[in-house]
Amino acid sequence: MPVVDDPLALLFYFMPPKLWTQIAAESNCYHKQSIPLRSRSIRSQQRRNDGEVEELRMQRYSIQGCYNSRKYYKTLFLGMLDMALVNAFIVFRHHRNVNNQRPAKHFAFFETLMEQLLAIDSPEAYATIEVRTMLTSQHKSRCE
Repeated sequence: MPVVDDPLALLFYFMPPKLWTQIAAESNCYHKQSIPLRSRSIRSQQRRNDGEVEELRMQRYSIQGCYNSRKYYKTLFLGMLDMALVNAFIVFRHHRNVNNQRPAKHFAFFETLMEQLLAIDSPEAYATIEVRTMLTSQHKSRCE
């Protein structure tokens, strides 16, 4: 299965298609924002918190544990994203074990995944993802 070799493809394999559209909509909102405004708001937030800075790069826990929301759909979204990330890591690690390669470390897997996610900003990348998911959904329907 060619999806297993690529962390990004694995993430999208385990993620429901409706979740992709929500992520794309949110990323478009961030893309339209100006960086100076965001940096000012982050600095003011840090001043309010007595200079404490969250180190997200050190995070190895659930996304849900970092973010509290009263909205059920936000909690559901983060839970589904967590589940997709964990499933992708487990399958990627198992695939490397089966192929007599060293199993991937948690941080290395997520670092590679983040680099691949940050590299996506063109329509061609989204078209490639859609083609891959259509192929995997066809494969799933044949297996059932």
